[in-house]
Amino acid sequence: MRLVRSSFLLFAVVTLFVTCRSKRSVVITDPTTKDPRWAVVDSLSDQGQYATALDRTEALLTEAQAAGEWRTEFRAWMYRSRFQGFIGKDVDSSMQQLEERARTSTVPLQQLLYSAVAEGWWSRYQMDRWRILERTNMQEDGDDPATWSQATYMRKVIDSYAASLTPDDTLKNIPVGELGDLLIGDLEARKLRPTVYDVLAHRALSVFTNSETRLTEPSWRFKLDDPRDFDLFEPFVFRTLQHRDSTAWEFQAMRVYQALEHQHLNDDNPDALTDVVLQRLNHVRGASTLANKDSLYLKALETLRSRLPKDTCWAEVTVAIAHWHAEQGAKYQRLEGEQWKWEKRTARDLCNEAIVRFPGSFGAKNAAALKATLEQPSIEVQVEEAVVPDEVS
Repeated sequence: MRLVRSSFLLFAVVTLFVTCRSKRSVVITDPTTKDPRWAVVDSLSDQGQYATALDRTEALLTEAQAAGEWRTEFRAWMYRSRFQGFIGKDVDSSMQQLEERARTSTVPLQQLLYSAVAEGWWSRYQMDRWRILERTNMQEDGDDPATWSQATYMRKVIDSYAASLTPDDTLKNIPVGELGDLLIGDLEARKLRPTVYDVLAHRALSVFTNSETRLTEPSWRFKLDDPRDFDLFEPFVFRTLQHRDSTAWEFQAMRVYQALEHQHLNDDNPDALTDVVLQRLNHVRGASTLANKDSLYLKALETLRSRLPKDTCWAEVTVAIAHWHAEQGAKYQRLEGEQWKWEKRTARDLCNEAIVRFPGSFGAKNAAALKATLEQPSIEVQVEEAVVPDEVS
């Protein structure tokens, strides 16, 4: 079992648009700092009085816009979408209103809203995928989402996430603490997402690394088929990424990974950089078409670990290497030779290194979990299936 560091997230649309998040999140800020005006709305929602809660939310939205309170306005838009969904309001109309407000707002509210718009259209597509896939691609998108094809939805998602990350230089200079109680999740993960850009970029990656593909793929489509996809540090950050298939999910993901790694390349604390590099290597390994992707992945991890001898994230990279060896060990077949026979032992030894070198760290906890799995006794019995003559199976 691998423990997952639950990074904190924006207060997101939670009902109108189904998300892929299954974990319960908690507000990371001091409860006493939360705006008390939302207590009434939350109480009405808990009682199932969604129409009344919507009315109160609309009032708070108007107040926030008049006062220029962008945090309150963002929360109000999220609550508004949620309650409109509960009382049966048209989903597409709500999304288009949110999109219109995003166009006219300013930094950072504009970027937060565009991120919510992107997630909303993506979730809208997921809910109605089977019907959307039956539609014919049109040259022009049109204004009615009920007629949009898969290609149109993909463009809407990509364009909205791109807008949420612009202007990147401004967003990278806004500390994540500026979002206040709009953040939910693990307080310890703050150092992994130190700026507003980090939060928004990782939200985009949660979709761009999805395995969704288009109906028809041209022969020249973008593929992760270059060994340089496993490069580290400057060689990856300063590599020119260009392709005619710029709408491909893999291409968009690599561009965002490159921007994030560039941002943290010279950080005094390597945690944020290591976190995003590990994510990128894992994604590339899964999506790469190269025959030797496993060996390239291992080589990259070992190089990364060699650059982190004095930081606790060394343990996290070590555990990633241990998982690689454990996966190889699962290939061992007793009657087929010695290959892979000692891989699980190597994985266990790596876990011990992580635990001893940085006890109590997140990586050490993951190492302990993996070690327990490796050492747990198990037995596998295989029997032949047979049908007794003249009997019904």
